[in-house]
Amino acid sequence: MSITCYSQYINTRANSTNYNTTLKHYGQVSLGDRNFDNTWSQAALQIGYTTNKHVLFEMRNSLGFLQLAIAEGDQWFSTKAKGGDAIMRVLNGKNFIFNYGSNVSNNSMPGTDGVQRYLFNADNNSDIMSVYNTGKITMGTDMYDLSGYRLFVKDGIKTERLKVEVASANQWADHVFNNDYNLMPLNEVKTFITTNKHLPNIPSAKQIVEDGGIEQGELNAKLLEKIEELTLHLIEQNEKMIQQNKKIEGLEKQVQALTK
Repeated sequence: MSITCYSQYINTRANSTNYNTTLKHYGQVSLGDRNFDNTWSQAALQIGYTTNKHVLFEMRNSLGFLQLAIAEGDQWFSTKAKGGDAIMRVLNGKNFIFNYGSNVSNNSMPGTDGVQRYLFNADNNSDIMSVYNTGKITMGTDMYDLSGYRLFVKDGIKTERLKVEVASANQWADHVFNNDYNLMPLNEVKTFITTNKHLPNIPSAKQIVEDGGIEQGELNAKLLEKIEELTLHLIEQNEKMIQQNKKIEGLEKQVQALTK
């Protein structure tokens, strides 16, 4: 036995042109007062209204619920929402979890076996952000292997504050003030600069390019080292000037005594 059904409408309104539920014979379901027409995609399930009502899809249990919605107007479902915005929110639950499978690669390049990602991009195919199952994130591009880093941002980052942690005291430059620190004399510093075109213990521009950049914490420590060395040189020069001034004052007194 077979039953052929081209369309079935379930309607609770007086106006028969408004359909609450439409079942199509080719496996489509329409919910709302909008019927399938040529302007809609041929999706298996469509929810829609001819007016600006909000559209809400909700899943819930006794612990929490998930909502997918299209806002009817400003601040519907979210204080940030504008009319027509698509919104996804979780209520009561503590986490919103996107879960990958367990097949993970150490490489972040797209197309590598085991690499999966959540990709955010625009219609012009520009890459906005990629979140990988390797725990890494790229912004502005997806063709970049982070090789040991968690985040890569193309074109730079602008921020009001940046805090770089130092793992241990040995990674900072206070060792310059230790009594056994070998402070390079200024004449040797001059020779080094003339020969190498950069400061001692500071990487050259070529080395930084070849290494693909420099750690911010490491750079700050090296710059502080140079500042501390310069401070020690200034202290040394100041002590010499004090001694020289004392000698000059002594010589002046001798000259004055001879001229009396």
